[in-house]
Amino acid sequence: MQDLEINSRIRQLITDKGYTIYQLSKESSIPLSTLYGIINNVYLPSIHTLIIICKFLNVSMGEFFLECCSAGSFYLSPSEEQHIFLYRSISSRLQNHIDEYLLLLAETNASKHE
Repeated sequence: MQDLEINSRIRQLITDKGYTIYQLSKESSIPLSTLYGIINNVYLPSIHTLIIICKFLNVSMGEFFLECCSAGSFYLSPSEEQHIFLYRSISSRLQNHIDEYLLLLAETNASKHE
């Protein structure tokens, strides 16, 4: 992935979500100078900063990089979109339970196919 793609993706998400760089700075505690440096391609965000930005913009790291790298090649069915919508609407405690359950299902499925 190109460095400029990461910075452009951040800029795109801020705009698409209807935020300003100032709002992101104020609500995330990321210094405004840091955000402007990222937006203007002066430097790349650290992983920690990128996690904070994604959390503020309600985008997972996976979604961030998937869209960044292959905008047209990723498709969610209507059912999958509904699952994501519902998942995002519940508490983080319940999300953790769902994550654990899905991992258990995946492990069970994998062991059946060995």
